[in-house]
Amino acid sequence: MGMIKVDDISFFYEEGGEPALDRVSLEVTEGEYLALIGPNGCGKTTLMRHLNGLVLPSSGAVKIDGMDTADHRSRKEIRRRVGMVFQNPDHQIISMTVEEDVGFGPCNLGLSPAEVSGRVREALRATATEPFAKRAPHTLSGGEKRLVAVAGVLAMKPRYLVLDEPTSSLDPGSRRRVLDLVKSLNRDGLAVIHVTHDVEEATAADRVAVMSRGRIVLNGRPAEVLSRVEEIRNIGLDVPFATDLAWRLNRLGNGFRTDILTLEQALSEILVRLDAPGRQKGSDGGRSNIS
Repeated sequence: MGMIKVDDISFFYEEGGEPALDRVSLEVTEGEYLALIGPNGCGKTTLMRHLNGLVLPSSGAVKIDGMDTADHRSRKEIRRRVGMVFQNPDHQIISMTVEEDVGFGPCNLGLSPAEVSGRVREALRATATEPFAKRAPHTLSGGEKRLVAVAGVLAMKPRYLVLDEPTSSLDPGSRRRVLDLVKSLNRDGLAVIHVTHDVEEATAADRVAVMSRGRIVLNGRPAEVLSRVEEIRNIGLDVPFATDLAWRLNRLGNGFRTDILTLEQALSEILVRLDAPGRQKGSDGGRSNIS
Protein backbone atom coordinates (compact mmCIF):
# COMPACT_ATOMS: atom_id res chain seq x y z
CA MET A 1 0.00 0.00 0.00
CA GLY A 2 1.22 3.48 -0.85
CA MET A 3 1.92 6.06 1.81
CA ILE A 4 3.00 9.63 2.41
CA LYS A 5 5.44 9.61 5.32
CA VAL A 6 6.56 12.85 6.95
CA ASP A 7 9.35 11.92 9.36
CA ASP A 8 10.34 14.42 12.06
CA ILE A 9 10.76 17.39 9.72
CA SER A 10 11.62 20.94 10.68
CA PHE A 11 11.75 23.92 8.36
CA PHE A 12 13.10 27.46 8.73
CA TYR A 13 12.38 30.30 6.32
CA GLU A 14 15.22 32.27 7.86
CA GLU A 15 18.37 30.87 9.42
CA GLY A 16 18.25 31.42 13.16
CA GLY A 17 14.56 32.33 13.08
CA GLU A 18 11.55 30.56 14.52
CA PRO A 19 10.76 27.26 12.83
CA ALA A 20 7.77 27.28 10.47
CA LEU A 21 7.62 23.53 11.07
CA ASP A 22 8.92 22.04 14.30
CA ARG A 23 9.64 18.27 14.25
CA VAL A 24 6.47 17.30 12.42
CA SER A 25 5.66 13.64 11.76
CA LEU A 26 2.62 12.50 9.81
CA GLU A 27 1.49 9.56 7.68
CA VAL A 28 -1.25 9.44 5.04
CA THR A 29 -2.20 6.07 3.62
CA GLU A 30 -3.49 5.38 0.13
CA GLY A 31 -7.22 6.14 -0.14
CA GLU A 32 -7.41 8.03 3.16
CA TYR A 33 -9.14 11.39 3.65
CA LEU A 34 -7.11 13.58 6.03
CA ALA A 35 -8.19 17.06 7.10
CA LEU A 36 -5.30 19.27 8.20
CA ILE A 37 -6.64 22.15 10.27
CA GLY A 38 -5.24 25.02 12.27
CA PRO A 39 -5.32 28.81 12.59
CA ASN A 40 -3.67 31.10 10.06
CA GLY A 41 0.12 31.04 10.31
CA CYS A 42 0.33 27.65 12.02
CA GLY A 43 2.31 25.99 9.19
CA LYS A 44 -0.43 24.16 7.24
CA THR A 45 0.51 25.52 3.81
CA THR A 46 4.23 25.10 4.49
CA LEU A 47 3.67 21.45 5.35
CA MET A 48 1.49 20.98 2.28
CA ARG A 49 4.26 22.31 0.02
CA HIS A 50 6.64 19.70 1.42
CA LEU A 51 4.45 16.86 0.18
CA ASN A 52 5.60 17.04 -3.43
CA GLY A 53 8.99 18.64 -3.04
CA LEU A 54 8.07 22.28 -3.69
CA VAL A 55 9.82 22.92 -0.37
CA LEU A 56 12.48 20.66 1.17
CA PRO A 57 12.81 20.19 4.93
CA SER A 58 15.67 21.76 6.86
CA SER A 59 15.89 18.46 8.74
CA GLY A 60 14.04 15.17 8.65
CA ALA A 61 12.57 13.59 5.52
CA VAL A 62 9.41 13.38 3.42
CA LYS A 63 8.85 10.17 1.49
CA ILE A 64 6.14 9.45 -1.08
CA ASP A 65 5.65 5.72 -1.62
CA GLY A 66 9.25 5.29 -0.47
CA MET A 67 10.69 8.06 -2.68
CA ASP A 68 12.50 10.86 -0.86
CA THR A 69 11.47 14.37 -1.98
CA ALA A 70 15.10 15.46 -1.51
CA ASP A 71 16.17 13.10 -4.32
CA HIS A 72 15.93 15.16 -7.50
CA ARG A 73 15.76 11.96 -9.57
CA SER A 74 12.41 11.06 -7.98
CA ARG A 75 10.87 14.52 -7.97
CA LYS A 76 9.10 14.29 -11.34
CA GLU A 77 7.34 11.07 -10.35
CA ILE A 78 6.56 12.42 -6.88
CA ARG A 79 4.88 15.47 -8.40
CA ARG A 80 2.84 13.27 -10.69
CA ARG A 81 1.64 11.17 -7.75
CA VAL A 82 0.96 14.10 -5.42
CA GLY A 83 -1.37 16.57 -7.13
CA MET A 84 -1.54 20.06 -5.62
CA VAL A 85 -4.45 22.50 -5.80
CA PHE A 86 -3.46 25.88 -4.43
CA GLN A 87 -5.65 28.35 -2.57
CA ASN A 88 -5.66 30.76 -5.49
CA PRO A 89 -6.44 28.82 -8.70
CA ASP A 90 -5.09 31.69 -10.82
CA HIS A 91 -1.62 30.64 -9.65
CA GLN A 92 -1.85 27.35 -11.56
CA ILE A 93 -4.16 28.08 -14.52
CA ILE A 94 -1.96 29.26 -17.38
CA SER A 95 -3.54 28.38 -20.74
CA MET A 96 -5.92 30.21 -23.05
CA THR A 97 -8.79 27.73 -22.76
CA VAL A 98 -9.94 25.31 -20.08
CA GLU A 99 -9.28 22.17 -22.12
CA GLU A 100 -5.78 23.38 -23.01
CA ASP A 101 -5.06 24.02 -19.36
CA VAL A 102 -6.31 20.61 -18.25
CA GLY A 103 -4.14 19.01 -20.92
CA PHE A 104 -1.00 20.95 -20.01
CA GLY A 105 0.22 18.45 -17.41
CA PRO A 106 -0.32 15.30 -19.50
CA CYS A 107 1.41 16.97 -22.46
CA ASN A 108 4.46 17.53 -20.28
CA LEU A 109 4.50 13.82 -19.44
CA GLY A 110 5.22 13.14 -23.12
CA LEU A 111 1.97 11.29 -23.72
CA SER A 112 0.49 10.83 -27.18
CA PRO A 113 -2.14 13.35 -28.36
CA ALA A 114 -4.80 10.63 -28.18
CA GLU A 115 -3.88 9.81 -24.56
CA VAL A 116 -3.83 13.50 -23.61
CA SER A 117 -7.23 14.05 -25.23
CA GLY A 118 -8.68 11.06 -23.38
CA ARG A 119 -7.36 12.29 -20.04
CA VAL A 120 -8.75 15.77 -20.62
CA ARG A 121 -12.22 14.41 -21.42
CA GLU A 122 -12.12 12.16 -18.36
CA ALA A 123 -11.00 14.97 -16.02
CA LEU A 124 -13.58 17.43 -17.36
CA ARG A 125 -16.31 14.82 -16.94
CA ALA A 126 -15.21 13.97 -13.38
CA THR A 127 -15.34 17.64 -12.35
CA ALA A 128 -18.48 18.53 -14.33
CA THR A 129 -16.53 21.22 -16.21
CA GLU A 130 -17.24 19.94 -19.73
CA PRO A 131 -19.45 22.98 -20.52
CA PHE A 132 -16.43 25.24 -19.92
CA ALA A 133 -14.00 23.33 -22.16
CA LYS A 134 -13.71 26.02 -24.86
CA ARG A 135 -13.94 29.01 -22.53
CA ALA A 136 -11.10 31.23 -21.38
CA PRO A 137 -10.35 30.59 -17.71
CA HIS A 138 -10.50 34.30 -16.82
CA THR A 139 -14.23 34.31 -17.71
CA LEU A 140 -15.05 31.70 -15.04
CA SER A 141 -16.26 32.27 -11.50
CA GLY A 142 -14.06 31.51 -8.51
CA GLY A 143 -15.80 28.19 -7.89
CA GLU A 144 -15.53 27.19 -11.55
CA LYS A 145 -11.81 27.98 -11.54
CA ARG A 146 -11.33 25.75 -8.50
CA LEU A 147 -12.99 22.88 -10.34
CA VAL A 148 -10.81 23.48 -13.40
CA ALA A 149 -7.70 23.47 -11.19
CA VAL A 150 -8.78 20.10 -9.77
CA ALA A 151 -9.41 18.81 -13.31
CA GLY A 152 -5.88 19.80 -14.33
CA VAL A 153 -4.50 17.78 -11.42
CA LEU A 154 -6.75 14.78 -12.10
CA ALA A 155 -5.52 14.62 -15.68
CA MET A 156 -2.11 13.69 -14.25
CA LYS A 157 -3.72 10.64 -12.58
CA PRO A 158 -2.33 11.30 -9.10
CA ARG A 159 -2.50 8.93 -6.14
CA TYR A 160 -2.80 11.77 -3.62
CA LEU A 161 -4.72 15.05 -3.93
CA VAL A 162 -3.62 17.96 -1.73
CA LEU A 163 -5.99 20.93 -1.52
CA ASP A 164 -5.08 24.19 0.21
CA GLU A 165 -8.23 25.97 1.46
CA PRO A 166 -10.22 24.87 -1.62
CA THR A 167 -13.43 26.62 -0.55
CA SER A 168 -12.06 29.95 0.68
CA SER A 169 -13.93 33.02 -0.62
CA LEU A 170 -16.57 30.89 -2.38
CA ASP A 171 -20.33 31.38 -2.17
CA PRO A 172 -22.28 28.55 -0.46
CA GLY A 173 -23.31 26.90 -3.73
CA SER A 174 -19.79 26.81 -5.15
CA ARG A 175 -18.44 25.66 -1.80
CA ARG A 176 -20.84 22.71 -1.79
CA ARG A 177 -19.89 21.75 -5.36
CA VAL A 178 -16.19 21.68 -4.49
CA LEU A 179 -16.71 19.68 -1.28
CA ASP A 180 -19.03 17.19 -3.00
CA LEU A 181 -16.41 16.68 -5.71
CA VAL A 182 -13.65 16.08 -3.14
CA LYS A 183 -15.78 13.49 -1.31
CA SER A 184 -16.65 11.77 -4.58
CA LEU A 185 -13.01 11.54 -5.65
CA ASN A 186 -12.07 10.07 -2.28
CA ARG A 187 -14.85 7.48 -2.52
CA ASP A 188 -13.36 6.48 -5.87
CA GLY A 189 -10.06 5.72 -4.14
CA LEU A 190 -8.06 8.96 -4.37
CA ALA A 191 -6.31 9.91 -1.13
CA VAL A 192 -7.16 13.47 -0.04
CA ILE A 193 -5.23 15.87 2.17
CA HIS A 194 -7.62 18.77 2.75
CA VAL A 195 -6.01 21.84 4.30
CA THR A 196 -8.59 24.11 5.95
CA HIS A 197 -9.32 26.32 8.92
CA ASP A 198 -13.05 25.44 8.71
CA VAL A 199 -13.70 22.70 11.27
CA GLU A 200 -17.13 21.96 9.78
CA GLU A 201 -15.38 20.80 6.60
CA ALA A 202 -13.06 18.59 8.64
CA THR A 203 -15.96 16.48 9.92
CA ALA A 204 -16.17 14.70 6.53
CA ALA A 205 -12.62 13.34 6.82
CA ASP A 206 -11.46 9.93 8.03
CA ARG A 207 -8.90 11.63 10.25
CA VAL A 208 -8.12 15.13 11.48
CA ALA A 209 -4.67 16.52 12.28
CA VAL A 210 -4.56 19.84 14.14
CA MET A 211 -1.59 22.18 13.80
CA SER A 212 -0.49 24.94 16.13
CA ARG A 213 2.75 26.94 15.97
CA GLY A 214 4.41 24.61 13.51
CA ARG A 215 3.52 21.39 15.29
CA ILE A 216 0.83 18.73 15.03
CA VAL A 217 -0.80 18.79 18.44
CA LEU A 218 -3.85 16.56 17.89
CA ASN A 219 -4.36 13.67 15.49
CA GLY A 220 -7.23 11.18 15.31
CA ARG A 221 -10.79 10.51 14.19
CA PRO A 222 -12.88 13.71 13.81
CA ALA A 223 -15.20 12.83 16.71
CA GLU A 224 -12.22 12.18 18.99
CA VAL A 225 -10.31 15.32 18.07
CA LEU A 226 -13.10 17.88 17.74
CA SER A 227 -14.76 16.81 21.00
CA ARG A 228 -11.73 18.24 22.84
CA VAL A 229 -13.48 21.58 22.74
CA GLU A 230 -11.38 23.56 25.19
CA GLU A 231 -8.10 22.48 23.57
CA ILE A 232 -9.41 23.31 20.10
CA ARG A 233 -10.53 26.76 21.24
CA ASN A 234 -7.24 27.45 22.99
CA ILE A 235 -5.51 26.80 19.66
CA GLY A 236 -7.67 29.50 18.08
CA LEU A 237 -10.28 27.41 16.26
CA ASP A 238 -13.99 27.02 16.67
CA VAL A 239 -15.82 23.69 16.86
CA PRO A 240 -18.87 22.44 14.94
CA PHE A 241 -22.16 23.76 16.35
CA ALA A 242 -23.41 20.26 17.23
CA THR A 243 -20.16 19.44 19.03
CA ASP A 244 -20.42 22.65 21.03
CA LEU A 245 -24.03 21.83 21.94
CA ALA A 246 -23.05 18.33 23.12
CA TRP A 247 -20.15 19.73 25.14
CA ARG A 248 -22.42 22.26 26.86
CA LEU A 249 -25.02 19.60 27.67
CA ASN A 250 -22.29 17.33 29.04
CA ARG A 251 -21.12 20.11 31.34
CA LEU A 252 -24.52 20.06 33.01
CA GLY A 253 -23.38 16.79 34.55
CA ASN A 254 -25.78 14.43 32.80
CA GLY A 255 -23.20 12.31 30.95
CA PHE A 256 -24.27 13.56 27.50
CA ARG A 257 -22.01 12.19 24.75
CA THR A 258 -19.40 14.64 23.48
CA ASP A 259 -18.23 12.71 20.39
CA ILE A 260 -20.96 14.31 18.28
CA LEU A 261 -20.38 16.13 14.99
CA THR A 262 -23.82 16.68 13.48
CA LEU A 263 -27.20 17.96 14.62
CA GLU A 264 -28.69 14.61 13.59
CA GLN A 265 -26.39 12.84 16.07
CA ALA A 266 -27.24 15.35 18.79
CA LEU A 267 -30.98 14.95 18.19
CA SER A 268 -30.66 11.16 18.27
CA GLU A 269 -28.88 11.34 21.64
CA ILE A 270 -31.57 13.65 23.01
CA LEU A 271 -34.37 11.35 21.81
CA VAL A 272 -32.69 8.32 23.37
CA ARG A 273 -32.66 10.13 26.68
CA LEU A 274 -36.26 11.25 26.34
CA ASP A 275 -37.28 7.63 25.73
CA ALA A 276 -35.12 6.24 28.55
CA PRO A 277 -36.92 3.80 30.91
CA GLY A 278 -37.91 5.31 34.24
CA ARG A 279 -38.21 8.87 32.98
CA GLN A 280 -40.81 10.53 35.15
CA LYS A 281 -43.59 12.65 33.72
CA GLY A 282 -43.72 16.10 35.20
CA SER A 283 -46.64 18.38 35.91
CA ASP A 284 -46.10 20.13 32.56
CA GLY A 285 -48.26 17.75 30.53
CA GLY A 286 -45.77 14.90 30.35
CA ARG A 287 -42.61 16.91 29.56
CA SER A 288 -39.61 16.81 31.83
CA ASN A 289 -35.96 17.83 31.79
CA ILE A 290 -33.40 15.62 30.04
CA SER A 291 -31.83 13.37 32.70
